[in-house]
Amino acid sequence: GRAWLAWDEAGESWGREGILHAERRIRLAVLEGSGWRGIALPADLLGPDGILAELPQVAVDGKGLVWLLWRVLSGWGDVEASGGRRVAWRIHAAALRADGWTASVPLPHSDGPNHDTLVVLPWGEGIVAAYESDARAERIPAVRQWTEAVSQRGRSAVARLRAAGGPPDGAGA
Repeated sequence: GRAWLAWDEAGESWGREGILHAERRIRLAVLEGSGWRGIALPADLLGPDGILAELPQVAVDGKGLVWLLWRVLSGWGDVEASGGRRVAWRIHAAALRADGWTASVPLPHSDGPNHDTLVVLPWGEGIVAAYESDARAERIPAVRQWTEAVSQRGRSAVARLRAAGGPPDGAGA
């Protein structure tokens, strides 16, 4: 009986100066009764290196667990030596239960640009995520400039996720 909403938030002129994605932040809220209430996000939302996260999606599974999926920016390779910028966006997920958030997990083979498709649906006692990726971290051995096209071929992947525990209650969420 509650509605959940996830979104990116940034200042009025985000991206005009500095790093394009640095000012964006993920937000999550629930509509209860007559108003929206902000929800604290998973502690590891930004990943171990404090890297950028954006483009959240929210879904509720058959048990009532609230799932949040988002993309995390990560780099790899010897970027300084090559003068290039080698990045990928990986999809991560965590579930909100009665006792708080699960640890986030990266979806397999989800590395690619941050504009690839992601669809999340409830599936029994969990969720299913379908997404496309160019698998750049696995398939591209050489560092390339960020403006250079990485791949003409994408691939689709599906991940099914489940978590133990009961749904969040009004006080714990």
